[in-house]
Amino acid sequence: MKKFLLGLGLISLLSATNTQATQRLVLIEEFTNASCGPCASQNPAFNTLISNNSTKVVSIKYQTNFPGYDPMNLQNASEVLTRQNYYYNLNGVPYATIDGDTAAPSIGGYYIGAPHNIVQSTINTKYAIASPFDVLLTHTFSADYDSIFITMNITNT
Repeated sequence: MKKFLLGLGLISLLSATNTQATQRLVLIEEFTNASCGPCASQNPAFNTLISNNSTKVVSIKYQTNFPGYDPMNLQNASEVLTRQNYYYNLNGVPYATIDGDTAAPSIGGYYIGAPHNIVQSTINTKYAIASPFDVLLTHTFSADYDSIFITMNITNT
């Protein structure tokens, strides 16, 4: 009986070790504009929240072509337009998502998608969800430094 229990314990330990998931980062996407008053009022606190969570969050900021002129949008206008129309179908900025979802408008009556709705507890909850995959990226440069070669290894953990 002792051998059976010892064997069962070892199998359980190995199973627990093999099913351990990998820590992931939370993705925050924000659409904003240099000529947008509401963006100017929400972005400072939102940027501070993101900066304070640099080990938990990856942030992508998109500079839209509305409601006014934005010189940063000119750098990649077609990519921003594709992202805002294809997935989010935006009609106003600022607009933020966390892991592709808008935060519920539960803070101060802000609209759905307001950056103000993403708070520390939201980040912590999303960060606590483990990933079943481990992704390792490595890169090298060509001899004349005109190309980068990237290798991605994905492992089911």
